[in-house]
Amino acid sequence: MSLLSYLPLTLLNSPEWKQNPFRAGFIYANCTDTPIFPEWALLLLTCFIIMRVVFILGCAGIMFIPVFKGSNSRNRYFYLLRKVYPESGNGMPYLVPNRCTSIVVCELLTSVLYMLSGCFNYMYYSGVGKQRGPKQLIMMWFIIAWLPSYVGMVMASWALCYACLCDVEGTKNKKYSRILTPMVYNSIWISWSLVAIAVPSYWTVHSIRQLTEVERHLHQVLPLLEQASLSWDAHHDFGILAHSELVSRINSLLEAWYDVDSVITGFAITWIVLGAALAFFYIFVVCVLLHMLKQVLRMREADAMTVNAKWSSTILRELQKEFQFLFRSSFVIVLSICAQVCEASLMVFVSRRMDIMPWRIAGTVLCQFPGIFMAPALLLQSWRIFTERSTDESEFCRVPLNPVTEGIPKLSSQLLGWDTTVCWKEERDTGEGSFPGLRPINTLAKSATCRESLISSPDVENIHITRSTVITQDVIRV
Repeated sequence: MSLLSYLPLTLLNSPEWKQNPFRAGFIYANCTDTPIFPEWALLLLTCFIIMRVVFILGCAGIMFIPVFKGSNSRNRYFYLLRKVYPESGNGMPYLVPNRCTSIVVCELLTSVLYMLSGCFNYMYYSGVGKQRGPKQLIMMWFIIAWLPSYVGMVMASWALCYACLCDVEGTKNKKYSRILTPMVYNSIWISWSLVAIAVPSYWTVHSIRQLTEVERHLHQVLPLLEQASLSWDAHHDFGILAHSELVSRINSLLEAWYDVDSVITGFAITWIVLGAALAFFYIFVVCVLLHMLKQVLRMREADAMTVNAKWSSTILRELQKEFQFLFRSSFVIVLSICAQVCEASLMVFVSRRMDIMPWRIAGTVLCQFPGIFMAPALLLQSWRIFTERSTDESEFCRVPLNPVTEGIPKLSSQLLGWDTTVCWKEERDTGEGSFPGLRPINTLAKSATCRESLISSPDVENIHITRSTVITQDVIRV
């Protein structure tokens, strides 16, 4: 009686159960172990595999854009971490991730893992390669497939977070720079990444071990069920059946399966916590950046009006477009993270209904959905950065900096997505200020967009908007 209480209702309510409970149990166990998906589900799974192949090609194409743009572009983008020292130039540097490169590399790895997961699922649910028994591989790829993408988003989030440390009068962000010292900044994002790697890896190893136990017990139960089914057809008598061993094996199988269910629950809780933390942090960083944008644009517009800058509206539109794109893509990314959290919750529900085919299909197919929106939004950010124009836009005006706004070039460089390759001082190799985005220039030349009063002062620092600069030093002091 205790054993019957643990059996699923779909088995107990089936017509075969009343005729021959052992045959019903054999059919149920065999169909649960080796189900066959309908053609439309396999076709949908194939479409997801093709989509991931397209993402892989897209990641590879975006990754090699700097190769074809020359050595300067390669030096600027082919790195994952950059050392950025505090203003004093001493002590521990900030280890700031390269947002665009980390996104491309991590999305490439994620797409490969999702493609492998889709291929193994197709083999398993279409009836191909059943003798190979890829259940452990399916579970392994399923658990770790989103892991590289998550780590890439953590690195990208902290790269944007570093922009919040830029000290510009009026942005009211000095408290962030006081809290996020180099040691605190480096420790938090590195620890976050390591935890995100270690915990799912633990659940992966644990799930493989438990699934191996389930498969071993199942292979022991199936022959016993088949023998009991034949004996029941011949005698219809429980008394002559040697059912004690069968009951013991079934109990062991059910215990092993409940262990798998607890592993899936633990995995889901892990991703819910990690995903929710990342979503809240990403939203907070983007909101801070948008607030800083409002302050920066207000100050730049006032400075441009002061010198009657001819192209000030063009500059402002350029900045606004970049920030609007960052906001829209970040909104899609946050929604995708929330979808991934919901998908993890769904898998807990599906794991307890593995005998119901619609839920089995839902668990296999829906795990691919969050990447449809997340990967393009992330890759488009990197593509826009990698394909920036390689020539200076001389039509942009020069607007003088003042003590209040002298930190704006560094801030704008960070916010525009040109990462942390910021050099506020002069570089030894170039002899001029070099950093992405907005560049200060000391000049005596006459500018058509500035007043005559600016020409006579050799000490005036002007700002020149450009979309391309060359970073030649691995260690940058700002």
